[in-house]
This record gives sequence, C-alpha cells and structure tokens, in this order.
Amino acid sequence: MFKKNFINWFFNLKLNSLAISTFVATIFITMLVTNYITFVNEKKILFNNLQNEQEKILAVLSSSMLMPLLSNEQKIANQIVKSITINNNIVEITIKKFEKVFVHQYFPTRAIGKILTQKQNITFDNKTIGEITLRVSTNKIEKTIFLYMKENLKLFLFQLITTIPLIMIFYYYKVSKPVQKLLTLSNDIKNKKFSNSYEWKYEDELNQIGKSFEETKSIIFQLIITDSLTGIYNRFMLEKSLNEILKESTQTNKTFSITFFDVDDFKKINDSYGYEKGDKLLQALTIFVTANIDKNDIFGRWSAEEFLIIHPNKLIEEAYSISKNLQESINNKTLIPALHITCSFGISCYDGEEDIASLLKRCDKALFISKVQGKNRVITL
Repeated sequence: MFKKNFINWFFNLKLNSLAISTFVATIFITMLVTNYITFVNEKKILFNNLQNEQEKILAVLSSSMLMPLLSNEQKIANQIVKSITINNNIVEITIKKFEKVFVHQYFPTRAIGKILTQKQNITFDNKTIGEITLRVSTNKIEKTIFLYMKENLKLFLFQLITTIPLIMIFYYYKVSKPVQKLLTLSNDIKNKKFSNSYEWKYEDELNQIGKSFEETKSIIFQLIITDSLTGIYNRFMLEKSLNEILKESTQTNKTFSITFFDVDDFKKINDSYGYEKGDKLLQALTIFVTANIDKNDIFGRWSAEEFLIIHPNKLIEEAYSISKNLQESINNKTLIPALHITCSFGISCYDGEEDIASLLKRCDKALFISKVQGKNRVITL
C-alpha cells in the first residue's frame, strides 16, 4: 500500500513539475514572442511617426518659405531653417529657388543609420517657385530599439522569477506608457492640438524621443500661429481664438467685441515706396498697436494690410474707446520716417446668438462703411 502510494505521489510530482516547467516555458516563449512583436510594432510606429514628423516639417517649411522666396529674404529663410534644425533627427535641409540653391544646412554627425528623404514643391499662383528637400536619420530609433531589446533580455531572467504584475508594471512604465504618449503626442501634432504637454522625466531613448517631439511641437506651433513678417498672431490663431472665446461666451453668457482695421491706401504706399518700406511700416504698426491695446486683447494679422483685434469680455463701447485712441494716435504719429498714414476701423460686438462667420461679416461691413465715409475713422455696427 505504501509503495503504491509513493509511486502515485512520485508520478504526480513529476507531472506537477512538468506542468510547472511547461508553464514557465510557455511564459518564456510568450514573453519572447510578445517582446519581438512589440518592438517590431514600436519600430514601425516610430518610423511612421518620424515620417509624419518629416511631412509636418516639410509642410511648415513650404508655408513659411513662400514669402522669403518671393521677396528673396535669404536671411529670414536661414533663421526659419535654423529654428527647425534643433531637431536632432534632421540631417539635411535644402531649399531651392527654381533650380538654384537658396538655403542649405547639413549635419554630417547626424548622418548615421538609414536616411529618409522627402521632397516638396513650393508653389505660388499654381506655379512652382521652389523645392524643399528634407533628410532625417533613423539612428535614434534604431538605437532605441536595439538598446531596449538588449535591456529587456538582461532583465528576462529576473522577470521570470518575479511576479507577472511586476512585469506588467515594468512594461507599462518603460514601454507602453512612453509609446502611448508618443502616439498621443504625434496625434496632437497631426490634429493641431498644441495645448497639451507631457512629462518626460526619464533619460531612456523613448523619453528622449518624446522630448524631441515636444521641442519640435513647440517650434511647429510657433510657426503655425505666428505671422512671419510681423511676429504677431496669424489668421489661423485668430480663428482658433475666436472659436474658443465664442464657446466660453456661450457657456458664461459673457460678450466680446472684435475690431477690423487696415492701412488706408496701402497699395499706393507699396507702389510709391516699394514693398520693403511697406513691410517695415506693417512691422512698426504692429509694434505700436501691441503697446496700445489691453494686455488681455488678442491681436493678429488677418490678411495683407488688414488686422483683427479680439476684445474678450468687452462691450462695443470699450472696444470703440480703444480703437478711437489707436485711430487718432496713428493719425498724429509718424511710425516710420517721411511717411504719414491713417487707418480705418470697423467694430462689432457679439450679440449672443450669431456664429463667427456672421460676426466677422458684420465687422467687415463696418470697416467697409468706414472706407466709404472717407477713411481714417471708427465705425461700429
């Protein structure tokens, strides 16, 4: 009886040991396969993100290079390229005006690993006036994948000994969460959501890529929201601000006003003095207006010589007072030597029901009336 029981126990023990070995081997193989698939997918995602980033930078450069190419402002073009090339992924940027090289930046120390090349034409009036070539290196991605795989292999035995929750926690903080943040950050850039920021407190490669993405996002954001000539907000940012203020006003039942103004007879100024002096005038005008409006007002360039001021939480009387002061001050002041200008203003106040398009149309009509009545005046509507 004892012998029989012992044999049963022995075989059961061996069977249990086999089951445990099979379980451990299954975990081992599953971890290997999972890690391999994960890193392959991560590499693909990071390559796609890099290509998307490359496309975004190309789009920004194409947009921001239009004026420098047209006006032959090579210095401005170099400044824009310099701000972009702080991204260490960029190996080379070449900008051509027609067939001649306009700007060229090359970083041989970054030219390691696979080089991805993309080109984009710069067009104006449906004509190609230039071409941008952007080359980026995948070295950081490849290094990230290699080092991280090596690190995981070293920790593999420790993972088998420790509990699965510990493995899951480690995986979450070291891989899943950084990759998810990278994906989210990439989608933020794709969807032009620049208000979100993410913490990258570690020094591993994924976090370094995240920091690089954050820096690139800040550069792209500034290029997207800023008028390249005057340095104030552009139309994209003004429309974004209007939609945000409209949403807030709808929720809080507060009102706001807007002011359109432009330089009277600006075309004559360009024709008489040249575009360079016209540009200097616009720059001087924006500096003056910025210094003479409320700090909470939002000021930007709407089109060539037309500007928009958004007055959050202000009634039309308050907006009129600000615009009247600007109109009189500009009329009595010489912004640049030997050139006197005047400006016409149109003001409207949100009525609590209309949409942005209707409000802008009404304000533009007020500006039109100001022009018809003789210019150099402020009209409310």
